Amino acid sequence: MDEPTISRILPVINPDAAGSPAAGTQADERGPIGANPGSVDESWPQVSPAPQKSFPAGEMQPHYPRPSDPPAEPFHFSLAELLALVTMAAVLLAVLRLTGPAAFAAVSGVLAFVSLVAISMLKPDRAIIHVAWWTIVLIYLLSAAAAILQTPA
Repeated sequence: MDEPTISRILPVINPDAAGSPAAGTQADERGPIGANPGSVDESWPQVSPAPQKSFPAGEMQPHYPRPSDPPAEPFHFSLAELLALVTMAAVLLAVLRLTGPAAFAAVSGVLAFVSLVAISMLKPDRAIIHVAWWTIVLIYLLSAAAAILQTPA
């Protein structure tokens, strides 16, 4: 690139402006392409900026919790509840030994769906109930995968 082209693209260093806030830089008065900064090229379509939408007060919600909102309830359950959950999962897996993977996958799938409906209707506040539902869903997914893998091809 020759020197005049570079001076049109890049800003020109002005050593006399050493004390100014824009420390020593001054743009070329012709603009980056060589056109006058105030002139408009008639061959290009003119685009007006998009209008700014203003929101009435109270329409926008903050992205942070308000001080008046109650704090989120912690996810706690007792050791006895966890022991009961593990016992329920063990009994459910014992049924697998008696029935076989295909029938067990069907029964555990129905159990997962019924418990999902019950949880969504009753809205329990205990965290262990949600952990129990996820345990049932996990057992269903594992038993469905075992039933698919044991199906003869």
